[in-house]
Amino acid sequence: MEQINKYIEHIKSLDGTELEEIIEFNVFEFLGSKSENNINTLIFSPSGANSGIGFAIPSDTAFNIANQIIQHGRARIPFMGIEMGPNETEIIGVYIQSVMEGYPAEGAGVIEGDVVTEIDGKAIETPYQLLAQMLRHNVGDVIELSIYRDSEYLTLSLELVETPVIKKSD
Repeated sequence: MEQINKYIEHIKSLDGTELEEIIEFNVFEFLGSKSENNINTLIFSPSGANSGIGFAIPSDTAFNIANQIIQHGRARIPFMGIEMGPNETEIIGVYIQSVMEGYPAEGAGVIEGDVVTEIDGKAIETPYQLLAQMLRHNVGDVIELSIYRDSEYLTLSLELVETPVIKKSD
């Protein structure tokens, strides 16, 4: 069990970020998982036995994407039009490096240098958590962003749009 925990810590720390909001890490023992609210997708088992490190997608995210595929023939990933950058402020949250022109974030008043601290009242500390919260929503949903700007917290509302398709230039 100690070796499995070392593998989990190694995976979690490869680039210094936490991935739990997007992929849950489970330690499998025998035939089950510690979690019943996730869809197990993969198991890493150094021994080849049915035990090791499990990877799972939160069930609400999986069901949301499955419903999108049923309704639209594809997954429609929500988008607000921000680019995230390294947060070198003292505020815990996701630093907005730039705002894309013509997208909901710009329309809501998000500006470069803002720090997103919550989405719909849920604390956001990392880009992965922001992405995970976005994946729990649908295109057309209105979300509330709590941001920190110029020594004060603001709440902004915006309607999510579908992630644009970026075509490669040949």
